[in-house]
Amino acid sequence: MADRLDVDDPCFGFMVRTNKVPNDFPMDQMDYFHKGMLQGFITVTTFTNWQKSFRWDSTHDSAFAYDEPDLDAKMVSNERTWDRDGSIAAALQNTVRCGDPWNEGIVWPKIAEISLLGALGCGKALLSLVIERLESMQATEKYNYDFVCLQATDNSIPFYESMGFVRVGCITEQRLKASGDKALGEEDEEKAEIVSSPVLTITTKKHGETAADYAKKFGVDVWDIIIMSHYLYPGMTPRAPLMKGTILYIPDISKLDGCTANTNGGSSVVGGATQWYSCEDNESPKEIAKKFNVACKDLLAANRVRIADLKAHSKLIEG
Repeated sequence: MADRLDVDDPCFGFMVRTNKVPNDFPMDQMDYFHKGMLQGFITVTTFTNWQKSFRWDSTHDSAFAYDEPDLDAKMVSNERTWDRDGSIAAALQNTVRCGDPWNEGIVWPKIAEISLLGALGCGKALLSLVIERLESMQATEKYNYDFVCLQATDNSIPFYESMGFVRVGCITEQRLKASGDKALGEEDEEKAEIVSSPVLTITTKKHGETAADYAKKFGVDVWDIIIMSHYLYPGMTPRAPLMKGTILYIPDISKLDGCTANTNGGSSVVGGATQWYSCEDNESPKEIAKKFNVACKDLLAANRVRIADLKAHSKLIEG
């Protein structure tokens, strides 16, 4: 808790303190009651990670591979609320991100994180208040929240699911040296670099152009441009006139990652129409993905709504 309060930036939240003795408070414990006693607290920050290979991915084989048997059974029987088709993970992964993994971390300015929550009977009120605040917050050069995430303890899962939260997968992968014989260690890493989601680097053509002009031109959120460019121009605003030759970083929406939800409640792979294929007996999704030169995770995501619990190595029935 001390680490989160010390390191999280930004960090805001709420606390609940007692004002009067509850009607059902035991009379024999009245000596323990004091006005202003802490009843609950919640803090929020911007989601940040320090691994360059981190990604949101509910369709990767490793995303839920280490679940205990009891949890795995609940996932199969749909007792748990989870990102079955991978569309939520894809939406998270497709948001902008930028930062130095060796210093302040890679910041995901569209994702808020509930970093701390502790409460005696007022947790739902605190969480509802935070969500309401997040929905009403105005965008800045550092955050523009569309999502909220958290890491739930086992006994708190039912509470968060009752509040509308959905389990989402995330993974990080160990990079290997070219020789393939040893993992790449910290001593081999560059100690300072900016990591970001895909961007286009453009230069303004004339005096007086604004970030809003380029947001409209490229079909992106103006705050995404400002957030991605804030290392160069702290304090830039959407309508601030720019000098000719100003460099801007524009999110490259042509490189969206993974699948997106469609209006029919299923999912579709970004960048193309659906192509239907009838399986051969005992063929696996991984083999089919290789045959059509598509990412296996995208193939799984596009079919999980129709075929429950589909895995990369699942043996499929002919047809």
